[in-house]
Amino acid sequence: MGGVKQQFAAGSFWSLVGQGGANVVNFIIFAILARLLGPIEFGIVAFASVFIDLSRSLALGGFPAALIREKVWDQEAASTAFWGNLIFSITLVALVGIAGGHFLSGSYGHDFGLVLAALSASLVIDALRATHEAKLEREFQFKSLAKRTTFATIGAGIIGVVLAFAGFGVWALVINRIINSLIQTIIIWQAASWSPSWTFHRQKFAVMFRYGIHLSASAVFGQISRRVPELLAGLLISSTAVGFYKVGSRIVNFVFDLTITPMRKAAIAGFSRLEGDEALVRGYRSVTRAVSLIALPAFFGLAGLGGDLVVLLFGEKWAESGPVMFALCLFGGVAAINYFVQPLLAAAGKTHLASARSFVTLVADVVICFLAAPFGISAMAFGYAGRAYAGLVPTLALLRRAVGLPPLKALQDIFPPFLSATIMLAALIGLRLYVLTDLSRLLEVVILVPAGVVIYFGTLGLFFRSFIRSVWKDLHPLAAPALMRMGRAPQTAKTSMPPRTS
Repeated sequence: MGGVKQQFAAGSFWSLVGQGGANVVNFIIFAILARLLGPIEFGIVAFASVFIDLSRSLALGGFPAALIREKVWDQEAASTAFWGNLIFSITLVALVGIAGGHFLSGSYGHDFGLVLAALSASLVIDALRATHEAKLEREFQFKSLAKRTTFATIGAGIIGVVLAFAGFGVWALVINRIINSLIQTIIIWQAASWSPSWTFHRQKFAVMFRYGIHLSASAVFGQISRRVPELLAGLLISSTAVGFYKVGSRIVNFVFDLTITPMRKAAIAGFSRLEGDEALVRGYRSVTRAVSLIALPAFFGLAGLGGDLVVLLFGEKWAESGPVMFALCLFGGVAAINYFVQPLLAAAGKTHLASARSFVTLVADVVICFLAAPFGISAMAFGYAGRAYAGLVPTLALLRRAVGLPPLKALQDIFPPFLSATIMLAALIGLRLYVLTDLSRLLEVVILVPAGVVIYFGTLGLFFRSFIRSVWKDLHPLAAPALMRMGRAPQTAKTSMPPRTS
C-alpha cells in the first residue's frame, strides 16, 4: 500500500506540473485571443464545443478507464479498446459533425455548421491516443504526459495567436484546438511505446463495454451538466451570451485545472490500486483534505477580486462576464467533495451509482438553468452554483451507502478551509467596497491578493492547526523527496496510507 501512496503522490505532482504548465500557457493564449476577438467568435466556438465535448465522452466509451483499472496490461484488450474507440469516433463525426452541423446551421448560421464539422475532426484524433494515454496513466507516467501536454499547448497556442493577428477570426480558435489535439496525439504515441494489434476480441470488448457503459454515461451526464448553462444559453438566449459565459468561466476553469484536475487524474489510477472500502475511504479523505486546502482559497479569492479581474485580463468588452465568474467561484466551494466521487465509485466497482448520480445532477442543472434563463446568463450561473450546494446532501448520502463514509467525517475534512476562505472572501469584498474605492483595478488586485493570502492562512493557522498537521501527513510523500535532495529530510518517513482522522 505504501508503494501505491508513493506512486499516487508522484503522479499527482507530475500531473500538477503538466496541467499547471499547460494551463498557464493556455490561459495566457486565451487572454490574448479574447482581446483580439469578440463575444460572437468565442460564442460560436464555445457553443460548438459543447457538442464536441459530449461526443468525446461517448466516443471513448469508458474503455480507457477499464484499461487503467486492470492490474496487468492486456494487449488484446488494449487493441480491442483502440479499435472500438476509433469506430465510435468516426460514427460520431458523421452524426454530430456532418449531419448535426448541417441541421443546426439552419438555426445558428452557416459558419456554425462549418465550425462544428471542423471541430469534430478532433474526435478521431483524440480517440487515436486514448488507449496510449491510458497506458501511461495506469503506469503513473504523469511526468511524461506533463512534458508533452505543455509542449502541445505552447505549439498550438502560438499558431492560434498568429492566425488571430492575421485576421482568421473564429477559425483561429478552431485551428488552435485541432492542432493541440494533433500534437498531443503524435507525442503521446511516441511516449507510450505501444502499438495496437490487428485484432478485435468480442468477449473482451463486451466485458469492457459493460464496465465502461456506466462510466461513459456518467461522463456524458457530467459533461452535459457542466455545460448546461452554455448549452441552454445558446439555445434560449444567443451565441453571444455563450461567449460571455465562456470568458467568465475561463478563470474559474483555470483554477480547477490547477488545483483539482491533476489530483482527479491521479485518483483514477490511485484509487483503483486500493483494496477494500476502508482503504478507499482513507484515500478519498486524504485527497479531499489536500485539495480543499488550496482550491477553496483560490476560488473564493477570485470571487473576492470580482469583475475587475475579468476586465483587467480580457478588456472592457467582457465586463458582463464578471458576475458569471463570481457565481462560478462560489461553485468551487464544494468541488473538493464532488469531483472525487466518480473515481471513488469506479474503484469500488459501483459505476452504476456514478452514472445514476450524474443523471440526477444533470436533471437538476437543466431545470435550474431553464428557469433562470429568462433572467440572463448571470442568473443561470448563480442558479448553477446554488444547485451544487443543494446537491451536497444526496452526494453525502451516496458516499455513506457506497463505501461507508459518514457524512459528518466528509464535511469535517473541508470545514476548516471552507470557513477560513469564507472569512477571507468577506474581508476582500469589504476592502473593495469601502476602502480601496479610489484605486485603479491593477493596484486594487495587487493589494487584495496578498491580503487574501494573509487572512486565509492566518485564520487557518489560528483556529485549525490540527487540520494543517493532518494535511501535512497526507502530503508528506510529495515533500519528502525534495527535502531529501536538500539534505533536510526527516529521519523517518512512513509510506502507509494516512490514518483515519476525525
